Amino acid sequence: METTDKRLSQYEMLKNLELSFDQFRQIQVKCKEVGLHFLSTPYNLSGVEVFGVTAYKIASAQLVEHPFLEYVAKKNKPVILSTGMATME
Repeated sequence: METTDKRLSQYEMLKNLELSFDQFRQIQVKCKEVGLHFLSTPYNLSGVEVFGVTAYKIASAQLVEHPFLEYVAKKNKPVILSTGMATME
């Protein structure tokens, strides 16, 4: 399968590579079958709710989105928080 086309914009290319919710569900089911934890990297509040995951991985770009982080924290699930090049300040 060809994944990129020089005639497409970056947005169009990424949309073509995007997984559907059904594909995510299939991956989640397979993870459960083989004993793996299925994680999600949500980028918005609705993404936090979508998959019923046991833990979240938060991208470093969202490190400054305090309301988002608080929302995720209230789920009382483990969080892997990428920090990128961030400092405590």
